[in-house]
This record gives sequence, C-alpha cells and structure tokens, in this order.
Amino acid sequence: MVAISDPSPADISRVVQVIGADGITTFSEFQLELTAAAAAECGLRFHDPSVIRLLTDKSAQRSALRAAGVDATRNAAVDSLGDLESAVREVGLPAVLKPRKGAASAETHLVPTIEDAERVLRDAGGRFVLEELLVGDPAAAGQGWGDFVSVESVVADGTVKASYVTGKLPLAPPFRETGQFAPSTLDGAVRDRVAAYAEAAVAALGVRWGAVHTEVKLTPQGPRIVEVNGRLGGYVGDVHLRAGGPDLLRDTIAVALGLPVEERAPAYRQVAFRHYLAAPPYRARLERLDGIDDLLRLPGVTHVDLRAEPGRVLDWRKGTQECLAVVYGTAPDHRALARTIRRIAATVRPRYASAQRQPSEEIRS
Repeated sequence: MVAISDPSPADISRVVQVIGADGITTFSEFQLELTAAAAAECGLRFHDPSVIRLLTDKSAQRSALRAAGVDATRNAAVDSLGDLESAVREVGLPAVLKPRKGAASAETHLVPTIEDAERVLRDAGGRFVLEELLVGDPAAAGQGWGDFVSVESVVADGTVKASYVTGKLPLAPPFRETGQFAPSTLDGAVRDRVAAYAEAAVAALGVRWGAVHTEVKLTPQGPRIVEVNGRLGGYVGDVHLRAGGPDLLRDTIAVALGLPVEERAPAYRQVAFRHYLAAPPYRARLERLDGIDDLLRLPGVTHVDLRAEPGRVLDWRKGTQECLAVVYGTAPDHRALARTIRRIAATVRPRYASAQRQPSEEIRS
C-alpha cells in the first residue's frame, strides 16, 4: 500500500508505474476528476476527462442529454444572483436549485419563489443549476415506496455489459434519500424500460469505461433522468450483494482491469436494505435519541451505524449523510420490508432542542 497526501495525477502516475498497476478506479464522487486525469496519463481504462466534465457538472450534463434527445428537463445554470431572473423565466417555478457539482443531495433545495432561490444563493454561495421540478408517480413503484430508482451500469468499450435497478425508500424533505434496497419493486416491463433509458443516457454522455449510477424519476409520463454519476451509487453494491444479487464492486474492478463482465440474471434470495434515519428539515440540536438499542431486536435488522449523539447540531443542508443513524438488514420480501421500515420509525424516538428556523430552511410542500 502506498499512501499519498493530496496527490496530483503525476503523483498517481508515478505510483502506478512503481507498483505496476493494471487498472485504476474510484468509488468517490470527489475523486472522479483526479482519477480520470491519472488514468489518461497512465493509459488506463476509466472515464475520459472530457466525459468526466459531463458526469460531474450537472448543467453541462443536462445540455448533453437534451442535445442527444434523451431528456428535455428544463434547466439553467445559475453562477451568480445575476443569472437567477433569466433562469426562472426559462425553467419556471417551483423548481429545484442544487449545486452544479456535488453529491448526496447536499444543498439541494425546493424553491417555490424567486425570493427563496435568492436566499439560498446568498446563504450557500457557489455555482448552482435551476431545474424543472419533476413530479413522481406514487403508484409506479408501489404505494409506500420511493417514486424514483437508480440504475447501476458497468460499461466496457462503450457497451453496457451489466445493468441493475435499485429500489428507493421515499425521500425526506426536500430531496434527501432515506434508503435503498434490492431488488426493486418494479415489474419486469417497467424495469427494462428504465434500464434502457439509463443506457441511452450513458451513450449520450459518451461513457466508454467504468461504472455509472443513474437516478431516474418515475413520472406519470414515464421515466425521467434526475442525474447521472460516473461511479457506483453509494452503498448500492452492498445491498445487491447481500440480497444475493451481483457483485458490482467486482464488476467495476474487472472493467478497470480489462477483464470480461457478463450480465447475469440476479438470483435474489431476499430483500436487502440500508435505511437512513433522516435529520429534521431544519437545523436542530439533538437532545435525546431513544430506541436505538431496540432496533437490533427487530426482525431482519442486522446492524445499526450510529451517526449522531446527543448534543450534536444537525443541518439538513448537508444532505443524505447528515442523519441520526443507518440501519442495515434483510427481509424475505417487500411486504416484510415495509413492515420493518414502519417498526423502525416507531422504535426510534429522537428529541430535539428548540431551534429557530431561518426562512431559507422552511420546507414547503
């Protein structure tokens, strides 16, 4: 093992040469650009640096998908307050305002009015993109489940070699994930349509080598792209593997090494899940967190990763990872999983100290 602090592409290239590495990859959104630059310098298989721009800049990505005729979601770059008025005219309101670069729903806001958008830009700073608010079909994945899914694709030499759909639990306001599970609840026809749509997005962005995580909203008009990421989705490899499905980490590494990857019909033997216990939709100090120890007594719960202890101030703007705990487990089927999720909600009892909500923290339905 070679440890490098704050490496450059040239630093990584030297290490690759020293150890004789045959492949390179990353599972972090924040290392994609560095990994792509290092791969290009070393002549290794990974996303091309020109493709990485489309996979990490949400505004550039939307433009590429629109140009290819894959997705026409209205959007506009907002690099400063001066861009906001024209962006609102182009996109309309209510809308979604999120960073052009980022992950895990951090600083992702629902903005019903231009005043709300102005407050976000003043508070957060940075470059944003304003996007059309996609309205989901609550019946698409079944009542009680999230109205969106993700598709994990493994691409070799421009061809999607393997593609698997991950189910989602309903979002916490405004757009924070509360968990994923495998297999999804989609029926075969819908699942195939979603996977084909994700594959079209992968092709439109010019992906040739590597893993891709495509988030897809299930709307009454059909699937719509939320965003495409140039890596596996966070922790989705774990839920698929625990459910008896594919080993997505192995497949991603195989592509990096130039080894063959074949799509296999997954023989899921159970439903595996990862459930985030979301923080409230405003900044709050956690006073008590009762019931955590009782979670391990619930059927199917195998592990609890505590993320917050009394005294911590939680800020929803940090996104999905700013949560109370993460609960891991399995269930024999989706109906049993739904019961387990309800029991988890009834078991954990957080209490928060009073907090003054700022106007920009109000969540409107």
